[in-house]
Amino acid sequence: MLENRIAYRTLANETVIAMKECLNCTAKFQERRSTAKFCSNKCRAAYNRGNPTQTVSKVQLQVLYNEMLELIKRVKSEPQRPFYSTVTKEDVEWGQVSDPVTIRLKRPFLTLQTLVNECESQEQYEPLRKEIEEADHLSDKEKVILLRKR
Repeated sequence: MLENRIAYRTLANETVIAMKECLNCTAKFQERRSTAKFCSNKCRAAYNRGNPTQTVSKVQLQVLYNEMLELIKRVKSEPQRPFYSTVTKEDVEWGQVSDPVTIRLKRPFLTLQTLVNECESQEQYEPLRKEIEEADHLSDKEKVILLRKR
């Protein structure tokens, strides 16, 4: 194989042997390929162990980009989650009574899943089942997963 390479590199009946310097041990070596950088596999492995690459490949970058697009798509498709705020004393006008307000907490899927798993009896599970069935912030798939537990 080496003879074929040397024969390929003949100019005017003179054989040209390309010599390169190893990146690891700086020894001169006869290249077998034009892209060779190391004199042996041992030098290549030693060099790569001592000089790990810190760059992101094009494939890794594409994977990250695709994951970000999926996350953006998922956030846009999900219904708006409720947000909570605080009320200061100055915001409340005392003495004015309005209709009583019922506050319903919208528990996230993972919280409901944990509560369902912690239920030890049917009596503990029943209020959660009703809450899950009435929840408008959960997708149908999430409801099926939560209701399937029992």
